[in-house]
Amino acid sequence: MKWANKHKIPIFPVSIGRNLGYGGAAPRVRGSVVLDMGNRMNRVLDIDEDSCTCLIEPGVTFFGLYEAVQKKGAKLWVDVPDLGILAFESVTN
Repeated sequence: MKWANKHKIPIFPVSIGRNLGYGGAAPRVRGSVVLDMGNRMNRVLDIDEDSCTCLIEPGVTFFGLYEAVQKKGAKLWVDVPDLGILAFESVTN
């Protein structure tokens, strides 16, 4: 980030999702550097039943969050918009 700021290079962060509402993972500004935060930042850091919130990293999928909530035994509902192919493969294998 220091390098990008020093040289005025735009950063385009992406996560594990499709980002279809934001135009996908292709940068919108010419000369941007894509910063993929989804590959290694994929942990559920906290699940708080009292406030019905979860603290997650950008690489956590809806299905990954669902699995973490189930594992903890939390009485929370994860409203999943789309299971996606990876979740389907996990369930069927």
